[in-house]
Amino acid sequence: MARTWVRLSADGEPLAVGINMTKEALEGLPEEPTIYTLHPPRQMSSTIYQAIMVDWNPGGHDPDPIYTHPHFDFHFYMISDAERESIPGGPHAHTPTFMENYIPENYVTGLPDPLMGMAVPGMGVHWVDATSPEFHGHAFTKTFVYGAYNNQVIFYEPMITVDYLKGLRADTRVAAPVAQPLKVQKTGYYPTAYSVGHDAIPGEYIISLRNMKYRMAQ
Repeated sequence: MARTWVRLSADGEPLAVGINMTKEALEGLPEEPTIYTLHPPRQMSSTIYQAIMVDWNPGGHDPDPIYTHPHFDFHFYMISDAERESIPGGPHAHTPTFMENYIPENYVTGLPDPLMGMAVPGMGVHWVDATSPEFHGHAFTKTFVYGAYNNQVIFYEPMITVDYLKGLRADTRVAAPVAQPLKVQKTGYYPTAYSVGHDAIPGEYIISLRNMKYRMAQ
């Protein structure tokens, strides 16, 4: 089982959003890539997120060989499912202004042209941090991805291997910073960190966006 949640302050300000997965959810997974669309709670309307999707990649994906490990993509979308599903696949260009202002420094798409990305149908263009350990001789375990389409940031995505989740000690939580762009396109609360944890009781893995900071659209 997997479920979504949002944590609010007493004043109704978002503090964190996340996904909890039972330990059993990591067993008997399909042998082919599978997408699970989750149903956010009504309190999610107080955040910038509209849709949440978990992708299971049993053989990983490009770029090869960096991300060819069995892993989950945890997509937190700022657009509706209908808008996401309408995104076509194929090469997709972004403007220099968009890149300079709304994508963090050192994030790339993997194509020779720094403004060109390959859109995944029903998802968008994925931007990864070129300074992450997996690009510098270390095995991929977890990383943070920005998603965009049509010069709009549309999702945030922790990407985490099954081995990393299973290797977490009980009752631990590992946090990492989320790289920040110069500006944002939508006013709201944005995560400055994400975390991955394992609660022995009730036996769940917790993936969350947290340490929210209020930012005005520019």
